[in-house]
Amino acid sequence: MFLTADITRFRNSEFIQFLKNLLQIIKSFTLLLEKLQSKVTPLDNEVNDMTNIFKPERGSSITQDIVDLDGRRDFALTGLEKLLEGMTNHFNQDTADAAQALLDTLNNFGSGLARMNYQAETSVISSLIEKWKSEDELVAAVATLNIEAWVNELDEANTLFNNRYLNRVKESAQAPEIKLADLRKLATGHYRELLKYITAYATLDETNSYDPLIREVNQLIEQYNRLITQREAKEPKEAEETEQA
Repeated sequence: MFLTADITRFRNSEFIQFLKNLLQIIKSFTLLLEKLQSKVTPLDNEVNDMTNIFKPERGSSITQDIVDLDGRRDFALTGLEKLLEGMTNHFNQDTADAAQALLDTLNNFGSGLARMNYQAETSVISSLIEKWKSEDELVAAVATLNIEAWVNELDEANTLFNNRYLNRVKESAQAPEIKLADLRKLATGHYRELLKYITAYATLDETNSYDPLIREVNQLIEQYNRLITQREAKEPKEAEETEQA
């Protein structure tokens, strides 16, 4: 009676949206909903839970602070790099040598530091600051160029970033350990149970009042199956790390 949805091939985002669409269709048949409500409610609750879990960085007040502090340290790091590059051409040789010594230290950590992932950039900046503040030659170079304020700004921004990042990790660790995969498995079971329930009622109903509902659900299933087939034909399968919980 119902078409088979290829739900095992649905990405998490597609799976959630499919169930949302399904529930919307069923709820639109208000005269039938009362009989189906006991099977609709569990699925509805699981879809809401999956939606909340799937939202990246959901509800964290710390998240924007992390983004802002990362931008702040990137700005300081980029500013220092450009400043040092310019001062290597200074007319005073001592100034040029000091700038080159600091720039060499910076370049030893590689290029594109501001584009590194959060953890790597934090570690590199910490190591860089430690060298500039502990090695006599580099301490003297910073003093020669009079860029202590720049170095302190980079150090402070990096420290604040790391503290907020660790707070975010702690917050995530304290969150309920509900896995999206587990909810998806439960939702799949309730989805199939709901369709069986509708099929049973439709079989016993002599007025064919369930036929329009079944047609709409089958149309939805057909559209999603087609969507998946078209997507897989165009795109290579990739591990969806951001969609797995």
